[in-house]
Amino acid sequence: MRIRVEKGDYGEQGTYTLENDKWIFKDDRALRPPALRNLTFHYREDYRDVRYAMTFNDFEFKDVTEVARTEYTIFQPFTPKPEESPAMYLGFLARPPNDRMGLYFSLADELGIGSLPTDEAEVATEELSKYESMRRLAWESGHQVVWEYWDGREWEPLSVDDETRGFTGSGFVFALPPDDWVASSKFTEERFWLRARLQMGGYVKPPRMLRIFSNCIDAYNHETIRDEILGSSDGTPLQSFKFLRSPLLEDEVIEVRERQRPAAEEVADLGENALRLLDEENAQTQECWVRWRRVESFFASGPRGRHYVLDYVTGIVQFGDGRRGMVPPEARDSIVAVSYRVGGGAVGNVNPGTLTSLGRSLAYVDSVTNPLPAMGGTDRENVEEAKARAPYTIKSRDRAVTAEDYEMLALRASTNLARARCVPDRSNRGHVTLVVLPRGELRGEELSRRLMPSTEVLRYVKRYLDERKLVGTVLNVIPPRYEDVSLRVVLVRRSMGTSDRLRKDIEIKLRTYLHALVGGKDGKGWEFGRPLLKSELVRVVEEVPGVEGVDALEIRDESRNVMVEHVRLADDELPFLLHVHVAEKVRDDIR
Repeated sequence: MRIRVEKGDYGEQGTYTLENDKWIFKDDRALRPPALRNLTFHYREDYRDVRYAMTFNDFEFKDVTEVARTEYTIFQPFTPKPEESPAMYLGFLARPPNDRMGLYFSLADELGIGSLPTDEAEVATEELSKYESMRRLAWESGHQVVWEYWDGREWEPLSVDDETRGFTGSGFVFALPPDDWVASSKFTEERFWLRARLQMGGYVKPPRMLRIFSNCIDAYNHETIRDEILGSSDGTPLQSFKFLRSPLLEDEVIEVRERQRPAAEEVADLGENALRLLDEENAQTQECWVRWRRVESFFASGPRGRHYVLDYVTGIVQFGDGRRGMVPPEARDSIVAVSYRVGGGAVGNVNPGTLTSLGRSLAYVDSVTNPLPAMGGTDRENVEEAKARAPYTIKSRDRAVTAEDYEMLALRASTNLARARCVPDRSNRGHVTLVVLPRGELRGEELSRRLMPSTEVLRYVKRYLDERKLVGTVLNVIPPRYEDVSLRVVLVRRSMGTSDRLRKDIEIKLRTYLHALVGGKDGKGWEFGRPLLKSELVRVVEEVPGVEGVDALEIRDESRNVMVEHVRLADDELPFLLHVHVAEKVRDDIR
């Protein structure tokens, strides 16, 4: 609806005229448009019945046309589903054995606590830390996602050990099969049914699953050595002993034989199960094995502090001098490594399907494999890396304030990480998103591997930074997202050389240039969010020895399945080269 003037006007704008060398302003018909104080419209519409009325609930259409046309009758447009909340159903062909069963859920996104149910309320900065703590506590005690089994009549609650924390991260869900779990028909299938039900709330970002695995366990690339005698104490200060194997992994257990039981308060300080009597059957026995504790230094240790300092690289353990740190009592073979681990390293980061044999046979196990890539192994830090890290360590003072602080402290938290990028979160005030990238092998087939940090690394880095971030900051630590691309290169080569070797060299050159750790112009890894341009890829190919020139180069964006001139990347994205196809034209064939 509009109102317009067809004839006439409401005046004219004034004008200036020049009279006797002076400018005169004339306003004979001043512009005075009307000003409406109020405007009211009335209209009348004849009654007409609706032609069609349909509702759609639970994947079912229902015709309610007649009800909608009939006066004084009602209908319900939104019909609740039979299930009171969203659920995921799992059906088993046979009932699992009466033993602890585990299911592993591999998620596409490690969501973290930031994606747990939230009311999206505006919370003041000074209250945000308390709000996050309360929300975390509510999750841990409130069981937002509940597990249930079908007993033939109704859904019964199932007690589980949920490492995924409500599908906010990859992990196991363990449970004991209940006795009254029976097979029943649901979704036209006769199965033993379980379900995971979202009992309350929702997700800021719904979880996305890659795969679900049964009959699986965690496997670690290390060897455990038990009951190794480190040596005998002669009662002198600052004694040191060496493990037979090194370097060591963390979580070693060292016990020292003592003739007298420690005082009760000393035992309490050492923690649970720190005391083991030499003669378990005789409660009056004084001689015992005592578990000592590792410390970074003896600075805070007292004369009775049962502490030691351990160099994990060399495998040398040192005890105190009697003033700072207790001296182990004199005795033969009195210092024992009850258990310690060796191994690890980047060599253990293998591709899926690599681990297919057992070190020794196990009952009822026919075959083994690793369906997911092994991750988390890293070699020790070299001198150059330590030199690069030291200035930032001094600068940050172990506190995360700036984006650079978060990035450097993340690298300090885990030597398994090669890069970290703090991504700006402009939509959520007080939120910090940190993208981390693990180390990896940088040669051969490993260049074709998609680098992803393990769930354990993500959780550890988040815990480490949570202790150092500002109060009120909500932190999310996530893996990088990859934008898959494929390349087709038509090159002009010199007549000399082998075609297969040249193709291989080109593929290695391109994969290296686009790699997350050694890519880019400076060879320090492709920058997060940096777009991929066709012109620079042409230059990279032309640098390969034996290539005369590039006749054509095509980039396929695999996510959209289209050819593009360039690929734009988000702040947390990196390119990943999926396929490389090289065609060639010999220079003599070009007219």
